[in-house]
Amino acid sequence: AVKREGDEKGEVVGVGAVPEKKGGGSTTSADDATVGFPTRYRIFGLRHCCVHLLSVDMQSSHHDPVDDARYSILLFNKYRTAEPPLLRAVRDSLHRAPITPGFSVKNPVVDGVCMSRA
Repeated sequence: AVKREGDEKGEVVGVGAVPEKKGGGSTTSADDATVGFPTRYRIFGLRHCCVHLLSVDMQSSHHDPVDDARYSILLFNKYRTAEPPLLRAVRDSLHRAPITPGFSVKNPVVDGVCMSRA
């Protein structure tokens, strides 16, 4: 977890989040340079991580919290002993991966209710 700069409470921003400098850039410009765009505070969804890291679409039909827990543990066990350079490479690959479409993209109307933003 990462703490915000100058925050006396030490509020947690997120696991793996890159803290933002006051000038707008990230504190690790070398990491951003390898991806080609700013990566500050991007947090990936569990489904996105499973699709691109485990090659499994764990929420293809319905939401199941037990499956969420199972795949969270699978991801944790896969990368818990990984070295920081590998974790950075995995994070960069998640940035480069195509966006995983959400439920509302596949099902724009459910029971007469519009699920899209437009």
